[in-house]
Amino acid sequence: MSVNRPFSPDTGQAGFTMLELIVAFAVATLFLMATFFIVDACLHSYRAQERIAGAQQDVRAGLDFMVRDIRMAGFDPRGVGAGILTDEAGTIEFTMDRDMINNIDPGFDEHITYAYDAANNRILRSYPESGGGTHTDVLIENVSALSFEYVYYDNHGLIGTGVGLGDLDEIKAVIITMTCRDRDSQGGVFERTLTTTVKLRNL
Repeated sequence: MSVNRPFSPDTGQAGFTMLELIVAFAVATLFLMATFFIVDACLHSYRAQERIAGAQQDVRAGLDFMVRDIRMAGFDPRGVGAGILTDEAGTIEFTMDRDMINNIDPGFDEHITYAYDAANNRILRSYPESGGGTHTDVLIENVSALSFEYVYYDNHGLIGTGVGLGDLDEIKAVIITMTCRDRDSQGGVFERTLTTTVKLRNL
């Protein structure tokens, strides 16, 4: 014969106490706060790197444009006297017979000047217009320094590298050094310096 005993709860299965709940809530809150700060820091870092990469891409695009122009300096298939017109540290002026019609045309990108506008931290590209005057465009902004160095060769070989070391006809390459400055998403200032050498194929 079986005997039915009355149900009695197991006293060892008690629930959480209020103190345990408070501690668990505090630990979970600290964990969530730490996770938030880590994610926020990662997002700030990502945005800063994204802005730096974007600024570098813009600068490289402008520098590549400048290099393509300078590389054409002295292009003179019909002997009109194209070449480098100045060898200053912050300015380069040059001509080319781009359309090969035996003259240097104003307004046709055949007489180009690149100059550093230190007051506004930018590089300017200008050329004479066909109707008179000069057309000027801003090529690159946020430039904190720009310098041109010239590599001179005469009939005996290398003369030297610098500014004003020889005749303009003896310039065979141009070294461009540019420093760009910008701010990241957190307001911090960063700088990047780019250097490239342009060999003048037509001189």
